[in-house]
Amino acid sequence: MAGKKISQLNPLDHAADDDVVASADISETETKKIKKTGIVGIATIRNISSDSNASRSDFGKSVRSDTTSNITITYQSLDEDDDGGRITFINENEGKLTIQTADTDTVGDSGPGKTIYNNGSESATLTLEYDHSLTKLVIIHGHGTWTTTV
Repeated sequence: MAGKKISQLNPLDHAADDDVVASADISETETKKIKKTGIVGIATIRNISSDSNASRSDFGKSVRSDTTSNITITYQSLDEDDDGGRITFINENEGKLTIQTADTDTVGDSGPGKTIYNNGSESATLTLEYDHSLTKLVIIHGHGTWTTTV
């Protein structure tokens, strides 16, 4: 795997201790020092099937919904201790998945305390990172259709 860029990798195709490199220019010796667990990693999965709360303990996890029910995940109020926290939401079935922010927090271009949702018509993922200076859950990556409310 030496010399293969991260963008070319499918993390599910590799064993946990496969070498993963950040650039084709990294030497073989340096490649052996960089392990997948620190770069791509395998996320802890939290499966949900009903309305739920999200908190700082969910940062670094993937929250997965695989139900035909409509689900709302409500965020606690975020603060400076949450700065840089990332979370991925996965909607794998036909149920609507809504992410509700608290008080002055926003997600994407939503209004303060509003939502972002996927209507469940397709498999969808959304990775968010909290930026305290903006009081915003910034969209890092998304797949599928996500709609914000204002």
